[in-house]
Amino acid sequence: MLKSGFVGRPGALDIARALFKEINVQNYAQTVRFSVYCIFEALLKSHLDAMKYLGDAFISGFLVAMDGEKDPRNILISFSIIQSIIVNFDITRKHDDVFESIYCYFPITFRPPPNDPYGITSADLKLKLRNCFSASPLLGSLHGRF
Repeated sequence: MLKSGFVGRPGALDIARALFKEINVQNYAQTVRFSVYCIFEALLKSHLDAMKYLGDAFISGFLVAMDGEKDPRNILISFSIIQSIIVNFDITRKHDDVFESIYCYFPITFRPPPNDPYGITSADLKLKLRNCFSASPLLGSLHGRF
């Protein structure tokens, strides 16, 4: 999608900044939100160093973008992005915010609808959430607050 040969570092930074500034993700339909999450995922995969340059601004911007997400397809990709942020960024100043953004999904109570064409299960969501919580010891220290 955003291969580094097609979009350079300045373009990747501009894309991320524009998404944070111009798009209120939760105002859009599920398919648009999913597309925005795919762009974030591609930015992290193809331009991790550029996104790390944004640091806390990237972390905060993504947390705002996913705030209130309810669709299980979007939650799965959001959890993957959060895990990547936890593993690759310095979350020291933002670990409370990161924790709160994922803790609100605990416990997972999702039950897929009959004949669900997407095949998302409660177990899929639980595994992705568990991967987020276990990605940093900073998050483990916060569990006693709740």
